[in-house]
Amino acid sequence: MLTIHRADSGLFTLRLAWPPLTIRRRCVWCRNPWPCAAAEWARRADVKTAIGRAL
Repeated sequence: MLTIHRADSGLFTLRLAWPPLTIRRRCVWCRNPWPCAAAEWARRADVKTAIGRAL
């Protein structure tokens, strides 16, 4: 899951607010703001599995 859902490179966006330059990252697969829900779920599931195996 984490190999499919990964962050893209930073995208520079100019706005008429402060700060004028922002970097927005999105998921390559689902295009949601990074970190997307699927990547967060996979990260948590992987940590819980690793902890369970260590015990």
